[in-house]
Amino acid sequence: MGRINICWFFSKEPWLAINENKNWLNVVEEQRHEDSIYHFYKKLIALRKEYPVFIEGAFHYIETNNDDLFCYERKDEHTCFTIVVNLGETEHTCDYLQNIANQAVVLTNYEDVLANTLRPYEARLYQQ
Repeated sequence: MGRINICWFFSKEPWLAINENKNWLNVVEEQRHEDSIYHFYKKLIALRKEYPVFIEGAFHYIETNNDDLFCYERKDEHTCFTIVVNLGETEHTCDYLQNIANQAVVLTNYEDVLANTLRPYEARLYQQ
């Protein structure tokens, strides 16, 4: 889901049309659903606050030979996280996932994890 305009209420006429999906795609609805983007970002923010590695750790890009896949590590002397993201709209095999199969999946935007496959727009955060 892409970025959307949030419906705020002012006394002036809005210069952008209010989206027709405002009744089901809004902040209140996002807060009601544990699997929403709102709650996913809350978890990301909490992880960033808990682990300094996301701010101060070294960044190491991991080559996947696939333009749709973005993979990297954030590492310091105490912690190592691997982030794997499929930026494409199709499913992709990612051989690198075999290298981190023993790492714990900390966060993902799908309910389950497939062994060597990333689904469209799937993101995973692994911890060593």
